[in-house]
Amino acid sequence: MYFTHRRQQWSVGHGFFHSASVGVGGALYRYIYDCGGHNEFTVNREIDRYAINENMEDNGKAVDMLVISHFHADHIKGIPYLLKQFRIKNLVIPYLSEDAKALVLAYFAAIGVDEWNVFSGLILAPEDWLANLESDAQVVQISAEDGDRLDEATVPPNGNGLAIGTGVTNQSTPAAIFVGTLPVWRFKFHVEENPKYVAAILNEIATQLRLDMEQLKASLRDSNWINANWETLKKCFKSIGSENQNATNLSMFSGPIRYVHLKRASFQPKGRDYAYWCYREDRLGWLGTGDAELKKSAAYSSFESSFEKYLPNLDTVTVPHHGSRRDYNAQIGDLGLRHVITSNHLVDPKDKHPSSDVMVNLRSKSGAVEIVTDDPSTTLFDSFTGLLRL
Repeated sequence: MYFTHRRQQWSVGHGFFHSASVGVGGALYRYIYDCGGHNEFTVNREIDRYAINENMEDNGKAVDMLVISHFHADHIKGIPYLLKQFRIKNLVIPYLSEDAKALVLAYFAAIGVDEWNVFSGLILAPEDWLANLESDAQVVQISAEDGDRLDEATVPPNGNGLAIGTGVTNQSTPAAIFVGTLPVWRFKFHVEENPKYVAAILNEIATQLRLDMEQLKASLRDSNWINANWETLKKCFKSIGSENQNATNLSMFSGPIRYVHLKRASFQPKGRDYAYWCYREDRLGWLGTGDAELKKSAAYSSFESSFEKYLPNLDTVTVPHHGSRRDYNAQIGDLGLRHVITSNHLVDPKDKHPSSDVMVNLRSKSGAVEIVTDDPSTTLFDSFTGLLRL
Protein backbone atom coordinates (compact mmCIF):
# COMPACT_ATOMS: atom_id res chain seq x y z
CA MET A 1 0.00 0.00 0.00
CA TYR A 2 1.44 3.33 -1.12
CA PHE A 3 1.69 6.09 1.49
CA THR A 4 2.83 9.71 1.74
CA HIS A 5 3.79 11.62 4.85
CA ARG A 6 4.60 15.32 5.13
CA ARG A 7 5.48 17.26 8.24
CA GLN A 8 6.38 20.88 8.90
CA GLN A 9 7.85 22.79 11.83
CA TRP A 10 6.51 26.31 11.42
CA SER A 11 8.43 29.49 12.23
CA VAL A 12 6.69 30.87 15.30
CA GLY A 13 9.84 31.67 17.28
CA HIS A 14 9.57 31.00 21.02
CA GLY A 15 6.55 28.75 20.70
CA PHE A 16 5.52 25.62 18.87
CA PHE A 17 3.44 24.83 15.79
CA HIS A 18 3.91 21.46 14.11
CA SER A 19 1.68 20.06 11.38
CA ALA A 20 1.70 16.79 9.48
CA SER A 21 -0.37 14.70 7.09
CA VAL A 22 -0.61 11.00 6.29
CA GLY A 23 -1.97 9.96 2.91
CA VAL A 24 -2.93 6.28 2.73
CA GLY A 25 -5.75 4.10 1.40
CA GLY A 26 -7.07 6.90 -0.78
CA ALA A 27 -7.60 9.23 2.22
CA LEU A 28 -5.57 12.08 3.69
CA TYR A 29 -5.35 12.59 7.47
CA ARG A 30 -4.03 15.83 8.97
CA TYR A 31 -2.90 16.56 12.51
CA ILE A 32 -1.31 19.43 14.44
CA TYR A 33 0.77 19.38 17.60
CA ASP A 34 0.54 22.72 19.46
CA CYS A 35 -0.19 26.07 17.86
CA GLY A 36 1.24 29.03 19.73
CA GLY A 37 3.95 31.60 20.17
CA HIS A 38 4.67 34.76 22.13
CA ASN A 39 3.80 36.93 19.12
CA GLU A 40 0.19 36.47 18.00
CA PHE A 41 0.82 38.10 14.61
CA THR A 42 3.63 35.67 13.86
CA VAL A 43 1.53 32.64 14.84
CA ASN A 44 -1.40 33.75 12.69
CA ARG A 45 0.97 34.36 9.78
CA GLU A 46 2.22 30.78 10.05
CA ILE A 47 -1.33 29.41 10.25
CA ASP A 48 -2.06 31.20 6.98
CA ARG A 49 1.10 29.71 5.45
CA TYR A 50 -0.03 26.28 6.64
CA ALA A 51 -3.40 26.69 4.90
CA ILE A 52 -1.73 27.68 1.64
CA ASN A 53 0.77 24.84 1.87
CA GLU A 54 -1.92 22.23 2.51
CA ASN A 55 -4.45 23.53 -0.04
CA MET A 56 -7.07 23.05 2.67
CA GLU A 57 -10.05 23.66 0.40
CA ASP A 58 -9.68 20.10 -0.87
CA ASN A 59 -11.31 18.50 2.19
CA GLY A 60 -13.54 21.16 3.64
CA LYS A 61 -10.61 22.71 5.55
CA ALA A 62 -10.61 19.82 8.04
CA VAL A 63 -7.86 18.78 10.46
CA ASP A 64 -8.39 15.34 11.99
CA MET A 65 -6.54 15.94 15.26
CA LEU A 66 -5.18 18.92 17.20
CA VAL A 67 -2.97 17.94 20.14
CA ILE A 68 -2.11 20.39 22.92
CA SER A 69 1.02 19.52 24.91
CA HIS A 70 0.28 21.96 27.76
CA PHE A 71 -1.52 25.21 28.45
CA HIS A 72 1.17 27.87 28.18
CA ALA A 73 0.47 30.78 25.84
CA ASP A 74 3.45 30.07 23.59
CA HIS A 75 1.89 26.69 22.76
CA ILE A 76 -1.81 27.62 22.49
CA LYS A 77 -2.08 31.31 21.52
CA GLY A 78 -2.90 30.52 17.89
CA ILE A 79 -5.68 28.02 18.58
CA PRO A 80 -8.64 30.45 18.47
CA TYR A 81 -7.50 31.67 15.03
CA LEU A 82 -6.90 28.08 13.91
CA LEU A 83 -10.45 27.15 14.93
CA LYS A 84 -11.84 30.08 12.94
CA GLN A 85 -9.96 29.02 9.82
CA PHE A 86 -10.39 25.24 9.87
CA ARG A 87 -12.66 22.49 11.12
CA ILE A 88 -10.88 20.57 13.89
CA LYS A 89 -12.39 17.09 14.29
CA ASN A 90 -10.64 16.04 17.51
CA LEU A 91 -8.97 18.09 20.26
CA VAL A 92 -6.54 16.04 22.36
CA ILE A 93 -5.42 17.60 25.66
CA PRO A 94 -3.74 16.42 28.87
CA TYR A 95 -6.17 15.60 31.66
CA LEU A 96 -5.99 18.12 34.52
CA SER A 97 -6.76 17.47 38.17
CA GLU A 98 -8.74 20.18 39.99
CA ASP A 99 -5.52 21.49 41.53
CA ALA A 100 -3.82 21.55 38.13
CA LYS A 101 -6.78 23.46 36.67
CA ALA A 102 -6.43 26.07 39.42
CA LEU A 103 -2.73 26.49 38.71
CA VAL A 104 -3.31 26.96 34.96
CA LEU A 105 -6.06 29.51 35.66
CA ALA A 106 -3.69 31.38 37.96
CA TYR A 107 -1.05 31.31 35.23
CA PHE A 108 -3.47 32.79 32.67
CA ALA A 109 -4.49 35.50 35.13
CA ALA A 110 -0.87 36.33 35.88
CA ILE A 111 -0.30 36.97 32.16
CA GLY A 112 -3.27 39.34 32.07
CA VAL A 113 -7.04 39.64 32.06
CA ASP A 114 -7.31 39.18 28.29
CA GLU A 115 -5.42 35.88 28.41
CA TRP A 116 -7.64 34.58 31.21
CA ASN A 117 -10.79 35.69 29.36
CA VAL A 118 -9.75 33.87 26.19
CA PHE A 119 -8.49 30.59 27.62
CA SER A 120 -10.09 29.96 31.02
CA GLY A 121 -13.03 28.22 29.32
CA LEU A 122 -10.65 25.78 27.67
CA ILE A 123 -9.61 24.63 31.15
CA LEU A 124 -12.99 24.68 32.89
CA ALA A 125 -15.32 23.38 30.15
CA PRO A 126 -13.48 22.58 26.90
CA GLU A 127 -16.60 21.40 25.05
CA ASP A 128 -18.43 24.66 25.81
CA TRP A 129 -15.32 26.68 24.93
CA LEU A 130 -15.17 24.98 21.54
CA ALA A 131 -18.91 25.48 20.94
CA ASN A 132 -18.54 29.21 21.65
CA LEU A 133 -15.93 29.29 18.90
CA GLU A 134 -18.37 27.43 16.61
CA SER A 135 -16.29 24.26 16.67
CA ASP A 136 -17.77 20.76 16.91
CA ALA A 137 -14.45 19.10 17.78
CA GLN A 138 -14.57 16.01 20.00
CA VAL A 139 -12.49 16.45 23.17
CA VAL A 140 -10.18 13.61 24.24
CA GLN A 141 -8.31 13.98 27.55
CA ILE A 142 -5.21 11.86 28.16
CA SER A 143 -4.45 11.01 31.79
CA ALA A 144 -1.08 10.08 33.28
CA GLU A 145 -2.46 6.76 34.49
CA ASP A 146 -1.14 3.51 33.02
CA GLY A 147 -3.70 0.98 31.84
CA ASP A 148 -3.39 -2.21 29.85
CA ARG A 149 -0.56 -1.76 27.39
CA LEU A 150 -2.33 -2.73 24.19
CA ASP A 151 -0.28 -3.29 21.05
CA GLU A 152 -2.79 -1.57 18.80
CA ALA A 153 -5.73 0.82 18.97
CA THR A 154 -9.35 -0.27 18.74
CA VAL A 155 -10.64 -0.55 15.17
CA PRO A 156 -13.05 2.30 14.26
CA PRO A 157 -16.70 1.34 13.61
CA ASN A 158 -16.38 1.46 9.83
CA GLY A 159 -12.90 -0.06 9.75
CA ASN A 160 -11.26 3.08 8.38
CA GLY A 161 -10.08 6.35 9.89
CA LEU A 162 -8.46 7.76 13.01
CA ALA A 163 -9.09 5.93 16.30
CA ILE A 164 -8.10 7.91 19.42
CA GLY A 165 -10.84 7.06 21.91
CA THR A 166 -13.35 9.38 23.56
CA GLY A 167 -13.71 11.25 26.83
CA VAL A 168 -10.91 10.57 29.31
CA THR A 169 -8.45 7.85 28.35
CA ASN A 170 -5.06 6.85 29.74
CA GLN A 171 -1.62 7.29 28.27
CA SER A 172 -1.18 3.54 27.68
CA THR A 173 -4.00 3.47 25.14
CA PRO A 174 -2.58 3.63 21.61
CA ALA A 175 -4.19 5.60 18.79
CA ALA A 176 -3.92 4.78 15.11
CA ILE A 177 -5.04 5.40 11.56
CA PHE A 178 -6.80 2.35 10.11
CA VAL A 179 -7.34 1.25 6.53
CA GLY A 180 -9.82 -1.62 6.15
CA THR A 181 -9.42 -2.62 9.85
CA LEU A 182 -5.61 -2.65 9.43
CA PRO A 183 -3.65 -0.18 11.64
CA VAL A 184 -1.10 1.58 9.46
CA TRP A 185 -0.03 4.68 11.45
CA ARG A 186 0.48 4.93 15.22
CA PHE A 187 0.20 7.73 17.78
CA LYS A 188 1.39 7.20 21.34
CA PHE A 189 1.08 9.67 24.25
CA HIS A 190 2.86 10.25 27.53
CA VAL A 191 1.59 12.59 30.25
CA GLU A 192 3.92 14.09 32.82
CA GLU A 193 2.36 15.35 36.07
CA ASN A 194 3.91 17.13 39.03
CA PRO A 195 1.27 17.21 41.81
CA LYS A 196 3.78 18.16 44.54
CA TYR A 197 4.87 21.19 42.55
CA VAL A 198 1.24 22.17 41.85
CA ALA A 199 0.32 21.94 45.55
CA ALA A 200 3.38 23.93 46.64
CA ILE A 201 2.69 26.78 44.21
CA LEU A 202 -1.03 26.95 45.03
CA ASN A 203 -0.26 27.02 48.75
CA GLU A 204 2.21 29.86 48.23
CA ILE A 205 -0.33 31.85 46.20
CA ALA A 206 -3.08 31.22 48.76
CA THR A 207 -0.76 32.37 51.55
CA GLN A 208 0.20 35.57 49.76
CA LEU A 209 -3.43 36.36 48.95
CA ARG A 210 -4.58 35.36 52.46
CA LEU A 211 -7.14 32.87 51.17
CA ASP A 212 -7.73 29.26 52.07
CA MET A 213 -7.43 26.73 49.24
CA GLU A 214 -11.13 26.46 48.49
CA GLN A 215 -11.49 30.25 48.40
CA LEU A 216 -8.56 30.47 46.00
CA LYS A 217 -9.96 27.83 43.65
CA ALA A 218 -13.35 29.53 43.59
CA SER A 219 -11.81 32.96 43.04
CA LEU A 220 -9.77 31.75 40.06
CA ARG A 221 -13.05 30.91 38.28
CA ASP A 222 -14.55 34.38 38.91
CA SER A 223 -13.94 36.93 36.14
CA ASN A 224 -14.65 39.89 38.44
CA TRP A 225 -12.11 38.66 40.98
CA ILE A 226 -9.57 38.11 38.18
CA ASN A 227 -10.08 41.68 36.95
CA ALA A 228 -9.41 43.01 40.46
CA ASN A 229 -6.48 40.74 41.40
CA TRP A 230 -4.54 39.67 38.31
CA GLU A 231 -1.65 42.05 39.04
CA THR A 232 -1.31 40.55 42.52
CA LEU A 233 -1.19 37.08 40.96
CA LYS A 234 1.49 38.29 38.59
CA LYS A 235 3.57 39.42 41.56
CA CYS A 236 3.00 36.05 43.27
CA PHE A 237 4.35 34.13 40.28
CA LYS A 238 7.30 36.48 39.98
CA SER A 239 8.15 36.16 43.66
CA ILE A 240 8.15 32.35 43.60
CA GLY A 241 10.04 32.22 40.31
CA SER A 242 7.90 29.51 38.75
CA GLU A 243 5.98 31.28 36.00
CA ASN A 244 7.41 29.03 33.31
CA GLN A 245 6.86 25.65 34.93
CA ASN A 246 4.02 23.32 34.04
CA ALA A 247 1.22 21.56 35.85
CA THR A 248 1.30 18.84 33.21
CA ASN A 249 2.72 18.03 29.77
CA LEU A 250 1.65 15.73 26.94
CA SER A 251 4.32 14.26 24.67
CA MET A 252 3.42 12.40 21.45
CA PHE A 253 5.03 9.84 19.13
CA SER A 254 3.88 9.61 15.50
CA GLY A 255 5.05 7.00 13.01
CA PRO A 256 4.10 4.19 10.63
CA ILE A 257 3.46 0.71 11.95
CA ARG A 258 5.01 -1.20 9.05
CA TYR A 259 6.66 -0.04 5.85
CA VAL A 260 9.25 -0.76 3.14
CA HIS A 261 10.87 1.17 0.28
CA LEU A 262 11.11 4.67 1.68
CA LYS A 263 12.10 7.88 -0.10
CA ARG A 264 12.63 11.13 1.79
CA ALA A 265 13.14 14.78 0.91
CA SER A 266 13.97 17.54 3.42
CA PHE A 267 14.37 21.25 2.82
CA GLN A 268 14.11 24.75 4.24
CA PRO A 269 12.87 27.71 2.13
CA LYS A 270 16.19 29.58 2.17
CA GLY A 271 18.61 27.13 3.71
CA ARG A 272 19.69 23.63 2.86
CA ASP A 273 17.78 22.06 0.01
CA TYR A 274 18.48 18.39 -0.24
CA ALA A 275 16.78 15.14 -1.13
CA TYR A 276 18.12 11.69 -0.42
CA TRP A 277 17.14 8.08 -0.19
CA CYS A 278 16.61 7.01 3.41
CA TYR A 279 17.88 3.49 3.90
CA ARG A 280 17.06 3.47 7.59
CA GLU A 281 13.54 2.24 6.93
CA ASP A 282 13.01 1.63 10.63
CA ARG A 283 13.59 5.36 11.29
CA LEU A 284 10.66 7.56 10.36
CA GLY A 285 8.99 8.38 13.71
CA TRP A 286 8.58 11.87 15.14
CA LEU A 287 8.47 12.71 18.86
CA GLY A 288 7.02 15.97 20.20
CA THR A 289 7.94 16.80 23.80
CA GLY A 290 6.32 20.20 24.49
CA ASP A 291 7.86 21.56 27.69
CA ALA A 292 8.48 18.16 29.27
CA GLU A 293 10.63 18.50 32.40
CA LEU A 294 12.99 15.57 31.81
CA LYS A 295 16.14 16.62 33.62
CA LYS A 296 15.48 14.45 36.68
CA SER A 297 16.25 10.78 36.17
CA ALA A 298 12.86 9.63 37.47
CA ALA A 299 10.98 11.83 35.00
CA TYR A 300 13.16 10.71 32.12
CA SER A 301 12.80 7.03 33.08
CA SER A 302 9.00 7.36 33.06
CA PHE A 303 9.14 9.12 29.68
CA GLU A 304 11.47 6.48 28.26
CA SER A 305 9.29 3.65 29.56
CA SER A 306 6.19 5.06 27.84
CA PHE A 307 7.91 5.23 24.46
CA GLU A 308 10.32 2.29 24.80
CA LYS A 309 8.78 0.30 21.92
CA TYR A 310 9.08 3.24 19.54
CA LEU A 311 12.39 4.88 20.45
CA PRO A 312 14.34 2.66 17.99
CA ASN A 313 12.05 3.98 15.22
CA LEU A 314 12.70 7.68 15.84
CA ASP A 315 13.98 10.00 13.17
CA THR A 316 13.19 13.44 14.63
CA VAL A 317 12.97 14.48 18.30
CA THR A 318 11.90 17.94 19.42
CA VAL A 319 13.94 19.28 22.32
CA PRO A 320 11.85 20.21 25.39
CA HIS A 321 11.21 23.82 26.39
CA HIS A 322 13.07 25.43 23.47
CA GLY A 323 16.41 23.93 24.48
CA SER A 324 16.30 25.07 28.11
CA ARG A 325 19.04 23.73 30.37
CA ARG A 326 16.55 23.34 33.22
CA ASP A 327 14.48 20.66 31.46
CA TYR A 328 17.12 18.92 29.35
CA ASN A 329 18.41 15.41 29.98
CA ALA A 330 21.61 14.45 28.17
CA GLN A 331 20.02 11.15 27.11
CA ILE A 332 17.70 13.07 24.77
CA GLY A 333 20.70 13.52 22.48
CA ASP A 334 20.89 9.73 22.10
CA LEU A 335 17.33 9.51 20.73
CA GLY A 336 16.62 9.68 17.02
CA LEU A 337 18.73 10.99 14.17
CA ARG A 338 17.79 14.67 14.18
CA HIS A 339 16.82 17.19 16.89
CA VAL A 340 14.67 20.31 16.48
CA ILE A 341 14.62 23.36 18.76
CA THR A 342 12.09 26.19 18.43
CA SER A 343 13.31 29.56 19.70
CA ASN A 344 13.55 33.28 18.99
CA HIS A 345 17.30 32.87 18.69
CA LEU A 346 19.83 30.80 16.81
CA VAL A 347 22.12 31.77 19.69
CA ASP A 348 20.41 33.14 22.81
CA PRO A 349 22.36 36.07 24.30
CA LYS A 350 20.91 35.11 27.70
CA ASP A 351 21.99 31.47 27.24
CA LYS A 352 18.51 30.11 27.99
CA HIS A 353 16.60 29.15 24.82
CA PRO A 354 18.64 27.38 23.64
CA SER A 355 21.27 26.88 26.30
CA SER A 356 24.86 26.51 25.17
CA ASP A 357 25.20 23.37 27.34
CA VAL A 358 22.26 21.77 25.52
CA MET A 359 23.69 22.72 22.13
CA VAL A 360 27.10 21.27 22.98
CA ASN A 361 25.52 17.99 24.07
CA LEU A 362 23.35 17.76 20.96
CA ARG A 363 26.15 18.68 18.56
CA SER A 364 28.25 15.86 20.01
CA LYS A 365 25.50 13.27 19.61
CA SER A 366 22.91 14.22 17.02
CA GLY A 367 23.09 13.66 13.29
CA ALA A 368 21.57 17.12 12.77
CA VAL A 369 20.40 19.95 15.02
CA GLU A 370 17.84 22.33 13.54
CA ILE A 371 16.76 25.63 15.17
CA VAL A 372 13.47 27.02 13.88
CA THR A 373 13.01 30.71 14.75
CA ASP A 374 10.34 33.28 13.77
CA ASP A 375 12.12 33.76 10.44
CA PRO A 376 10.09 31.94 7.72
CA SER A 377 13.32 30.86 6.06
CA THR A 378 13.94 28.48 8.99
CA THR A 379 10.67 26.56 8.50
CA LEU A 380 11.49 22.87 8.31
CA PHE A 381 9.75 20.62 5.77
CA ASP A 382 10.00 16.83 5.49
CA SER A 383 8.35 14.67 2.85
CA PHE A 384 8.27 10.88 2.78
CA THR A 385 6.85 8.42 0.26
CA GLY A 386 6.93 4.65 0.34
CA LEU A 387 5.10 1.35 0.47
CA LEU A 388 3.51 -0.05 3.60
CA ARG A 389 3.92 -3.73 4.34
CA LEU A 390 0.43 -5.22 4.84
